[in-house]
Parts: sequence; C-alpha cells; structure tokens
Amino acid sequence: MMQDLDRRLLRRCYEEARAARRPPARLGAPIEPTWSALLAREEETVSIAVQLPGDAEDAVRAIQKKAVGADGCTLYLTLEPSSTYQRLAPVTESIRALGVRRVVVGSENPVLRVRGRGIAVLRQFGVEVVLADGEEGRLCQVFYEDFAKAVNRSLPMLRLLLSLDVEQARAAPGGAGGTDAATYDALLVHGREALAVRPRGDAWLVVLDPDLEFHSLSQLPVRNAIVFQPEGQDVVRDGFFMVPRRDLFLDLALVLRRLRDLGFLSVVSPGGQALFRYAIGADLVDAALSVVQSREGAALTLSKLAQLEVQGEGWESRVRLLSPRLVRAMDDDLMVESEIRLQN
Repeated sequence: MMQDLDRRLLRRCYEEARAARRPPARLGAPIEPTWSALLAREEETVSIAVQLPGDAEDAVRAIQKKAVGADGCTLYLTLEPSSTYQRLAPVTESIRALGVRRVVVGSENPVLRVRGRGIAVLRQFGVEVVLADGEEGRLCQVFYEDFAKAVNRSLPMLRLLLSLDVEQARAAPGGAGGTDAATYDALLVHGREALAVRPRGDAWLVVLDPDLEFHSLSQLPVRNAIVFQPEGQDVVRDGFFMVPRRDLFLDLALVLRRLRDLGFLSVVSPGGQALFRYAIGADLVDAALSVVQSREGAALTLSKLAQLEVQGEGWESRVRLLSPRLVRAMDDDLMVESEIRLQN
C-alpha cells in the first residue's frame, strides 16, 4: 500500500526522470524509455540514478555501485523493471543483486507483450512490490505514453499545438499534463513556416516540404533538422527523406512512422488548420494542446477547434464533453497548458 512518504519519494524519482529526458542526439537512436531509480531508507535518500536510451548500464546497477548498503531500504522506480535480456541484462536481476525487500513502481511496462512480468518476477524473488496509484501513478503512466505508442503501434505521439499567434508557438510547452519542453522530440511544421518557429531545447525541427522550397539544411534556422519531400527527386541529400504525396500533403502516416524509426517518440505541430484537419481526419492525432492566459483564452481555443470542422466520429462530442473541464482548469492570472486528449 502506498504511504505518504512513498508518494513524496516517487514524485521526486519521477521529477528526476522528467528533467533528464532529452530528444535523440542522433538519427536512429534506440527506442528506449528514460527511467529513474531512487533508493531511500525511510526519509533519507541514499542514492538516485537515471537511465537514458543507449546507456551502458541500468539505473539500479548504477545505484548499487554508489550505495553502501540496501538493508532496510525501499527502491522507487518510475517504470516496471525489465525481466528479460534485451540490450542490457534484466533489471530484475540488478534489483535482486541490490538486495532490497520492497519496491515501489510508478508505472507498469507499457509494452503489452511483457506488461506485469517484471513485477511478477520480483514477487517470485520474495520482494514486496507496490504499484503506484493516485496522482503519482498517473504522472508516471502519462510520462510513458509516447514510448508505449512507439513500441505498440510503431508511431510517435502527435500533439497539435493550438496556439493563437506565433509568439505562443515559440513559447509552447512540449508535452502532456504540464510537462516541460524536454518531453517532445520534434516540432513538425509545413513549408516556409519552418523559418518562423524554433524548437525548444534540443528538439529537432521536422519540415514537410511538398512544394520543394528547401534544397539544403543550411536554409533552416536550427542545426538539428530534417526535411520530408515528395518521392521522385533525383538528388539525394543528407537530412532529406522522400515519401509519397497524399492529396495536397505528404503522406503524414508514413512521415510519422519514419520519424519513429529514426528514434522520435513525441512530436508537436503548430501547423495551420489545413494540416490539422488532415491529421485529425487521418486519425493520427493524440491530443490538442493550447497555451492560454484566461477563461476567455480557453473559449478561443474551443472556438478554434470548432473552426476545423473535422469530419470524424466522436470528435465533436469529445470536445463538447471535455470543454467544461478545460474552462474550469484555467487560472485567470497564470499562463497554463490545457490539453484535449483524443482516444484513438
């Protein structure tokens, strides 16, 4: 059972993982989650470590190297430990070697074929395992939604940014539930809009260029950028990828699948209504994000959604059902992030 102390320490563990998360440093990075481990003896934090994609050892093994002993300690994990050999050895074996008798897990493994196995293995070892509930459990589950979609559906999360002007687009947050800019990997824009926006932090700029307006990455305002153009080009350039057309756009489903293969888990797009309408109509959108300053701003967001006039079962009803919650969440004085989530 979760205690108040468990909630505080798991929240700190989650914050460490969230702060450490970064977009891929290179194209083709492994599809792996960022997760953290915290070892505590009552209220004292003994050690904490974060595992990033591609790291040479898991976070629990890193803790074991630093910790003097684990007697009487509880181990907090943002993510259920792996129980099989993958790129690294099973994390469950690292936990057994550490010697803790109690583990608090923030979220089950979102990979459907192995969900729950790590917890079951720990219990076979005689370890007490507590699965988080409440707000702490929700935060950890949301944190791994993009990884879940990348693994289970081979697509990154796509969130539409319903900003009301360019300045808001530049200041836009990057993820769900109030997470910071480090939680999105790429900013997806259409054509020459790429010259007016910049991704935050180390995120990549991804340009849909159906009209062949760019011929070199040096034309773009950031170094980490890639461009998608229609098939049939004779010249192959670094950072340029070819996909088929679909109507007036490039095939967005193939673009997203290619982004996932390149290591991107989360994509945000501030593109215009035509791109939004196409993306929503193709059932590729996971959420619509908005940065607003007041209840009036929330109303403008909802009216902008209505202007999209997307034909799709359940879209209007979802907006209508969620709009009262959206308005109630607004603070008249603070810039906040609101989100309308779409259940695909």
